[in-house]
Amino acid sequence: MNETVESLYESSEYPAMSHPVAHPSAMAASALLSGLRTPALHNARVLEVGCSQGHHILPIARRWPDAQFTAIDYSSSAIAVAKRVASETNINNVEFIQADVRDWQVEAGRYDYVIAHGVLSWVDDVCKAALLRLCRDALSPQGVAMISYNVLPGWTARQSLAQMTRALKNTSLCQGSTMAALEFFDHALKNRIDPYGQYLRSIVIATTKKGPRAIEFDDLGPINDPCYFTQFIQWISQCGLRYLGESDMGLEHPDTLTPEMLEQTSMLHEDPLLQQQAMDFMTGRCFRTSLICHPDAEMRAPTVAEVMQLCVEQSLPIAISGETAADKISAALAPFDHGSVRVERLYQSIEGVDHKTFLSYLSQQVALASLRFTSHEFLPTADLPERPKLNPLNQLYLRDNRTVIDRLHKPCVVAAADAVILSQCDGSLSYEELLLRHEASTRKRIEALLKYMNARGMFEQD
Repeated sequence: MNETVESLYESSEYPAMSHPVAHPSAMAASALLSGLRTPALHNARVLEVGCSQGHHILPIARRWPDAQFTAIDYSSSAIAVAKRVASETNINNVEFIQADVRDWQVEAGRYDYVIAHGVLSWVDDVCKAALLRLCRDALSPQGVAMISYNVLPGWTARQSLAQMTRALKNTSLCQGSTMAALEFFDHALKNRIDPYGQYLRSIVIATTKKGPRAIEFDDLGPINDPCYFTQFIQWISQCGLRYLGESDMGLEHPDTLTPEMLEQTSMLHEDPLLQQQAMDFMTGRCFRTSLICHPDAEMRAPTVAEVMQLCVEQSLPIAISGETAADKISAALAPFDHGSVRVERLYQSIEGVDHKTFLSYLSQQVALASLRFTSHEFLPTADLPERPKLNPLNQLYLRDNRTVIDRLHKPCVVAAADAVILSQCDGSLSYEELLLRHEASTRKRIEALLKYMNARGMFEQD
């Protein structure tokens, strides 16, 4: 591993994050739709490469106590934190190991799911090759691996922004501040109304939203090596692996996906990999979460019955279209906001929409990133528990000023004032007692906060 990469990860703390598209439930659903039936998650064997402090893998391990988890990271300090958190929250089914991907030895075929989020584009070529070999050796016969990476040509403008930000931050104008450098560009571009100016500013805004710590690791990291999708395919083929599809089936910029583009790219159906590369070029996609498996894994198209047993969760608002069937389906999804609902259950709640139209609409919204398929259902409840209680993991994250994780594995940044209220949600106080602890003028806001957190599945149910 590059020495500057090593020193960065040992000297600085990577921001605590969870990644819904890197959840085995999302991986399993996308794999099924690509024809691969993966082992059941409830007792699966899962490996995460580049786990940092375990913020992604620990909530998953807690939810499936009968599954076995292994998580490795180069940073010994990050692994120490992950072990402490697991111990303090009594999560005993995950093993954290400090290891270098170049020489860590894995038992052949041991893992059903391998997660490598935020690794491939940020390490040198030797580590890239080692990561792919590890995936090949670790995967069980029907296992699936998810590798995320930055994609060309969409990442080109972001590379230029990173170079300019790096140069500008060291001037007297910015005094070493990355955010000041980005603010400079945002101010310069804010009145541009031409397409290129608006495009550049959208990239500046998207980068700024990551926050200074994430930017230092990601956009401004010692290595940020995007590749073309076809390059990635070549690498995995040379390693003896095959491409399945994407864990995140939507495009990063869905508003650029026009009917004309769909029609044109559909003409490339005889060469699906070229079709994918053309889509990257025309949409400006700059990030992928690709699924890979063994080339001899058993494959067959999913049946309608299997698709009906999948679940969907809403990622983005769905606009009212004026089409009766689409609007009926959209309305039926509304009660499941912050939850995931089985496709079959959703279909049964809709009248006057035929089976084919229903599934076609869901597929369209998944392609537009408005919906995401998963393999597990979570039905939100409006009823608050008698004594609201965050699970032990989120209680610890709240105490350590980290993002808490909801039932759909989405991160939630908690404001300082809200953290004070939620820190009291340890099961010792009733809902009414929590409200009475605060001034009458603030109780409506507190009530709204508790209901919102409950809808996201933050509280343990009696």
